[in-house]
Amino acid sequence: MSRYYTMAVTITGAGRDRVDAVKQAAEAEWPFGEWFLDDGVLTASADDRLCGGESEEQFAERLAKEIWTCASQKLRPRYPVRSYVI
Repeated sequence: MSRYYTMAVTITGAGRDRVDAVKQAAEAEWPFGEWFLDDGVLTASADDRLCGGESEEQFAERLAKEIWTCASQKLRPRYPVRSYVI
């Protein structure tokens, strides 16, 4: 059985020239919709299902890796309960 999740991403330290790359990288992994940029902090959230058998931690690592790769940012994933902030 697949679980339905609300995932939120918070990204700090992405220069203005990297914002679009960060958004595209994150959206390639999860259907994030509306993005907010406030004082250098980029945030978004969306609902969906994880890939077959993937854990929350694996998703967070996959999302972080994609952002690091596409946006060349050194971001650190943090793992709170059922809400993963990257």
